[in-house]
Amino acid sequence: MKVFVGTYSNSIYPLEFNPVTGELNNSTPICQTSNPSFITLSSDKKYLYTVQENESGAVSSFKIKQYNNQLELLNSQPTNGGHPCYINLDKTNKWLMTANYTGGNITIFPILPDGTIGQFTDLISFQNVETNSTYSHPHSIVHESNGDWIFVTDCGHNKIHIYKLNNSGKLNSHSTTTLPDGTGPRHIAFHKNNKIIYSVNETNLTVSTFRYDSSKGTIEPIQTISALVETKNEGDSAAEIHIHPNGKFLYSSNRGQDTISIFKIKEDFTLELIANHPSGGKTPRNFAIDPTGQWLLVANQNSDNIQSFRIDQETGFLSLVKNIDIPAPSCIVLND
Repeated sequence: MKVFVGTYSNSIYPLEFNPVTGELNNSTPICQTSNPSFITLSSDKKYLYTVQENESGAVSSFKIKQYNNQLELLNSQPTNGGHPCYINLDKTNKWLMTANYTGGNITIFPILPDGTIGQFTDLISFQNVETNSTYSHPHSIVHESNGDWIFVTDCGHNKIHIYKLNNSGKLNSHSTTTLPDGTGPRHIAFHKNNKIIYSVNETNLTVSTFRYDSSKGTIEPIQTISALVETKNEGDSAAEIHIHPNGKFLYSSNRGQDTISIFKIKEDFTLELIANHPSGGKTPRNFAIDPTGQWLLVANQNSDNIQSFRIDQETGFLSLVKNIDIPAPSCIVLND
């Protein structure tokens, strides 16, 4: 299986993942671009899109050469917002979306028939210095795959916004859920039942559970639980969240404590924290679970490595397999 890794070391790396042994191999960078910290693939696996997470902010399109997995740069566009930290495609693959962290805004771009990125069609700012004492920091933008709703998490304003994307590439505001001060919603995960959403909260290292009505485009908070077994230390922050394919376990990552939190998803879909497992390095910014649910791969940004773990299918616990050295890894995408 092919794996692409985005980094803060100005390179994108292609890896070979062995789904039998859990080992990763081949870490020669295939392109040089400024801080490709978050990447995504088109549904047909022909194109790769990346942010350039810097003050000016940009997105780039690459064609994936199937015979050797090399990348060919197609074009780039400015995000009109600083430090884009998240990039995603809508479920039709016609629109590219970015969350711009220091810009306090989100941007929508059309994807043209040749895979290139067109000029932006919408730019929405959340920063209003007259009414907010804190800065807006959008950290993710996700199209719910079974519905029509676009979710945006604002880590700075402690809000989750829900939009509808029209055929012209414009977002129409639908609803907003405000979480308590100091929560910092960062990324979200959808349960396969399409009735529950989970948010990993960067600032207070918690995970929130929401009841989701996809027909109305609304969410209702029903639980917030700590992701830590031990006490939070100054400087600790949460980063990533994923649900196991079997729908029985949820995982989140904790920077500073450098652990992966393992939760049991109970019958009512609330969570029970069962363990914090060492991430195999420092600053687990991102991780991925393979489609079979057998393996979890962790990008440890500040120890320059990706660690693979085997997942116990009955308990959800992790067992260390092997790590591979990658400079400042920040995003793992499986090209399955």
